Amino acid sequence: MKNSSKFIKQLSLVYFAVIGWFLFLSIIPALMLFAAISLLFPIAMSAYYFVLLYAAKFYIFLSPLKFSLKQIDPISDLSHDGFMVVANHRSHLDMFIMLANVYKLRAVANSRIFRIPVLGQMMKMSKHFPMKKGDVEVYKKTLKAIKEACTLLHAVLFFPEMTRCDQGETGIQKFRLTAFQIARENNIQIIPVVISGTDYVWPRGKREMDFRHKISIVSLEAVSPNQFSSSAELSQYVHDIMEKKLLEISA
Repeated sequence: MKNSSKFIKQLSLVYFAVIGWFLFLSIIPALMLFAAISLLFPIAMSAYYFVLLYAAKFYIFLSPLKFSLKQIDPISDLSHDGFMVVANHRSHLDMFIMLANVYKLRAVANSRIFRIPVLGQMMKMSKHFPMKKGDVEVYKKTLKAIKEACTLLHAVLFFPEMTRCDQGETGIQKFRLTAFQIARENNIQIIPVVISGTDYVWPRGKREMDFRHKISIVSLEAVSPNQFSSSAELSQYVHDIMEKKLLEISA
């Protein structure tokens, strides 16, 4: 019985990957067209992100994921130029969910993520930001690209834990300061997003998915970085309010 359950979970991951490839191959002509046009007319990238958003929504719809969403798309409530989404990181599934719910989303992620099938290809074409630990030149290029993204009213996504948590971890891992330093230096408002349950659906280090578990996602109130005296203080505040909400929705 145990072997049967494991096989079903492995088959679920295969199903998720297959429909992902199918959708990606279906929309790639349109994405490539809009990306090419954007070289002359940058506004075409808006159409690119529109196609990507609804393809990701359809991808999630085709999977048997069980959701509880609350105010996950905060863009309509903000009037400033661009914003930063800070989310806790429990699974590779987190990125798919964010792509399906936030328009013009561009993520800062470990360069290893760009080698994951389907997800990696989408991230490269969508001009997400690779981050390599200890590489100063990459950091400078990423910082410049983030500033440009904010002027284009894009949403910049950070997973400040920089790695997925172990399955069943109750809290949030320690945050790296990079996101909060960038936010303070450029006065970019932060939207904290709390994710729960994805570590049970697609656990770290396992090639299987279990769609029986429910996922909860909540967007919190915007945080203004200029209200804090240091990046460390800002980081700790965002960490604490997110962890409090995580414990609340995971109970």
